[in-house]
Amino acid sequence: MIFLFAAINLCAQVRFAVIGDYGCDDPNELNVSVLVKSWNPDFIVTNGDNNYYAYTNGDSIDYNVGRYYHEYIKPYLGNFGNGSSPVNRFFPDMGNHDLYDGVWYGPGDIRHAGYYYYHYFSLTDTSIHIGNTPDVWEPTGVRYYTFTKGNVQFFMLNTGASPEDHHDYFYTEPDGVDSNSVQGQWLKNQLAISTAKWKIVVMHHPPYASTDPPYIDYFPDLRWNFKKWGASAVISGHIHTYESLVVGGLPYFVNGLGGEDKLDAIQSNPYPGSRLQYNAEFGALLCQSYADSLVIKFINTNSDTVDSYKITGSNLILNDAGVQEAVSSFPGTIYTGTNLCFNAKVKNYGSNTLFVPVKYSVNGGPPAGSVSTGAMNVNDSALVSFCGPQSFTPTTAGVYNLKFFTELSGDTVYSNDTATLVLTVIDSSRDAGVTSVTSNPLGIIYTGENVTFNAAVKNFGQAKLSSVPVSYIIIINSIDSIRKTISSGDIFSGDSSVIVFNDSQSFRPTSAGTYNLKFFTTLSGD
Repeated sequence: MIFLFAAINLCAQVRFAVIGDYGCDDPNELNVSVLVKSWNPDFIVTNGDNNYYAYTNGDSIDYNVGRYYHEYIKPYLGNFGNGSSPVNRFFPDMGNHDLYDGVWYGPGDIRHAGYYYYHYFSLTDTSIHIGNTPDVWEPTGVRYYTFTKGNVQFFMLNTGASPEDHHDYFYTEPDGVDSNSVQGQWLKNQLAISTAKWKIVVMHHPPYASTDPPYIDYFPDLRWNFKKWGASAVISGHIHTYESLVVGGLPYFVNGLGGEDKLDAIQSNPYPGSRLQYNAEFGALLCQSYADSLVIKFINTNSDTVDSYKITGSNLILNDAGVQEAVSSFPGTIYTGTNLCFNAKVKNYGSNTLFVPVKYSVNGGPPAGSVSTGAMNVNDSALVSFCGPQSFTPTTAGVYNLKFFTELSGDTVYSNDTATLVLTVIDSSRDAGVTSVTSNPLGIIYTGENVTFNAAVKNFGQAKLSSVPVSYIIIINSIDSIRKTISSGDIFSGDSSVIVFNDSQSFRPTSAGTYNLKFFTTLSGD
């Protein structure tokens, strides 16, 4: 008898580490390197800033990199031991600090930008396929490239020193950093022809992040259509935190805790799609690929697993929509009894065409209105209106918290679902105020002279008011020394009435000087 068994290979195909913002030669980097090497990874990938402070010491790169990771580098020509054999197992990505080296000759001059990086990492491994066009100053320098290990292909991009400023700031990538650039189209084409199961884009500056200072819209040119082009994940750094986000159905990781000790703060208002922010300890990514999944973990130097994210074929297609903002149709003062309409802006963050139900609630109560968008394509935004039977009419004065939210079946990211609108409503029937004051006599007033006043009072409310108290105080030496009060007659909605302060309500100054008089209403329930 013969038995045939079909087995699914769930063994790890490749095991690799990703470090970022690490090259500073200090105890933090040492602790991270010990952690990484304890995993015995097949190879190490970096997401930039391999060499801090090269502009003060050109030899620093061997202290910043080779001292801790020389056994993964080939060829290794430094002073801290043997390099990797028989193949290179260290794959760096360029960061802004890798470009601040040599001598800066002025705006637009890139002669020495990246010099030490290029000459330290020759990247002559035959598995590496260089993407960049030759640089006039470093024709053999590798700025962006791709390589494959097991069932994972990596696309190592160069975002330059300052992708938000493409003009004259030390250095920018000559092949460009937006999606239509030479580099952008290279990535699009490489992803299209890749046969790898998992395709990871590595870049130094993050397309999306939540950390303070708020980089939410800091690098918009880096928001390429990675998902549509076929990427499985995007790993970046630059910000010295760890963050995991899912934006537009694609996982993004900010991996900036490799050792440089200038930690960034956690942002209290995270970017929509943010899963987790962390900056308590330094650490690195441990990644394992399988036939059916790619598992990415952030582990700190205490060996604690801070985050674990599993990418599978099924979660590469996501339903995800959320409310970006909500506005009231009545921008001015809101009174009780005012009928309010609302517009909510909804975005499709996922990778499917969606019809999105949108609702709102008032002060945590049940939904007060419900509408649905039309068909929304990937990355589209749409306005939905709550009017007519979906509107809201406050009947009492107070503060109202309105929560607008999507209720999408199968939504995979909840952190971007909701937007809040806060309304302050005042009693429509009771609102009055002093709009102008004149004195008699006008001009120069002498001591001992009797001064009367005419104060115009307006009813701003929506109901007739009677007996509105109107007062004035005279401030002498910062003290309210004199106070007079008169009540009005009936004032209809929108009308004004002139209140005359004379006789006992007048004012007779007894000494020369400047007098400040303040006129005001004291309407109960105003």
